Amino acid sequence: MIDLARLETLLSEELSWRRSEINRLHITAESSLTDGESRIHTALNKSLTLLLYSHWEGFIKKSSLIYLQYISDQQCNMADLSINFKILALRKSMKKLANAHPKDGGRTVKLSSVLGYFSEYDEVVTGRYFIKTYYDDADKYKNNSLINTESNLNKNVFSSILENLGMKIHDYYLEDLIPPFRNCLVSEEDKSLIAQVIDQTLLKCRNHNAHGRENSEHAVLSFETLKYLKQIILVMMQQFSDDILEYSTEKYYLEINKESKETYHESANQTLKQTIQDILVEYHSRLEDIDIIEGNA
Repeated sequence: MIDLARLETLLSEELSWRRSEINRLHITAESSLTDGESRIHTALNKSLTLLLYSHWEGFIKKSSLIYLQYISDQQCNMADLSINFKILALRKSMKKLANAHPKDGGRTVKLSSVLGYFSEYDEVVTGRYFIKTYYDDADKYKNNSLINTESNLNKNVFSSILENLGMKIHDYYLEDLIPPFRNCLVSEEDKSLIAQVIDQTLLKCRNHNAHGRENSEHAVLSFETLKYLKQIILVMMQQFSDDILEYSTEKYYLEINKESKETYHESANQTLKQTIQDILVEYHSRLEDIDIIEGNA
């Protein structure tokens, strides 16, 4: 049974051990840089990229399941919840109806299948919300399809997960990031912050490194870029945790609190924007310093 105090503890612990692992590897990579061990340093940079993605995906999935379990444990009436919970509860019924094609190859779905769906629909929407996430069962958790990261937690997949949770993506994530996070991203069509940071940097470099491809200038991130990428990813993970706690505390999962939810997002978005912009200002300033030093060498 997850109550509000337990929810906060679970999210805090989940973020804490992941942050600790990331920071330990970051320190090791930094040490190899100062020791002048270039090959080891490159390998550690690649490892840090892989670990950052692993914890980004793992934290979003695990935290989402914990949140869904929390909602289920509140024993809310389905009618009181926002529509996303009805969709989640009916996902198996909808899939069964979608696959209910006649054996003779005809296009018309059997009436019995449709009636069966509506019977299940009535039972679900008039009852209490219940779902089993297995968030605390390592074996069953692995194959849980409630939250599907597709092993590729990019902008679109993240947005889809938020929709399933009845949450919205923060507006700042969708704003164009100018100047770009990396110079090589200037020609990318999607210039939003989340696309540049997650899709075009973290994911692209993670996939390149994970598949054992030959090192290249844009696929193996410099330690300086990784340093600030790490900070942004951790901020995004922390924001997701904060959002879940706020949704839970203020009961934004209830349809009646829809307007209050919008007010929260406006406030949270401004704080998030300022935090990440401070990181980016320092990052670009640091890159300019490096360019000057290298130019004078």
